[in-house]
Amino acid sequence: MKVNEVLKSQLLHRKPMKARFKLPINSETAAQYLTAAISAEVEYRNHTFRNGDELHKQVASVAHWLCGMSGKNSLLLAGGCGNGKTTFVYAMQNLVNHFGIKNQVTGLNFGISLYNAKDLANICKTHPKDWRSLMDKDILAIDDLGTEPREIIEYGNVLSPIIDLISYRYEHQLPTILTSNLTPQQISEVYGKRIGDRLKETTEIVGAPDKPCGVLCRC
Repeated sequence: MKVNEVLKSQLLHRKPMKARFKLPINSETAAQYLTAAISAEVEYRNHTFRNGDELHKQVASVAHWLCGMSGKNSLLLAGGCGNGKTTFVYAMQNLVNHFGIKNQVTGLNFGISLYNAKDLANICKTHPKDWRSLMDKDILAIDDLGTEPREIIEYGNVLSPIIDLISYRYEHQLPTILTSNLTPQQISEVYGKRIGDRLKETTEIVGAPDKPCGVLCRC
């Protein structure tokens, strides 16, 4: 083995082990399961599920991500108000819970922890212990990115909860699911180029990447 390969192996060995999440099925089966989960969630909310070609493509993309095949460790569901992004995340949450996939590092089952962006900003300000804990969640879903206050004041300190959270999870390679009415370009404008570049590097974008519209789930 070459010297540079030996050194690389030694350096990687010293890094903390990261548990990688993925569904234990192929992406085609995952897409079928995810469609069923979305349909169940829509009907649970007393709406009528309507499938279509666009939703089929988006389900396929998310299934690809859930099976660890996209090359990105995070996910952005983009699109306008009322197009089912949150319903989509609930369906993913139920699907992951259904499989009961064990995290080999913690010994606990993987789960998607879903928080509204406004609630996260409030937790950061009022419950610092809870905030520190949720930063390390296996899979964190941030709903309605862009609706929260950008900065909060705590004992004279100016905090930027979402920027800090995204940066932390980027540095620790933790998967994050985002839903937003903002386009990727608008996210860069709101949160800064650094956050925009990090999301571009690590995030699979599903929905409408260039305009604030599109259909993720017709209910």
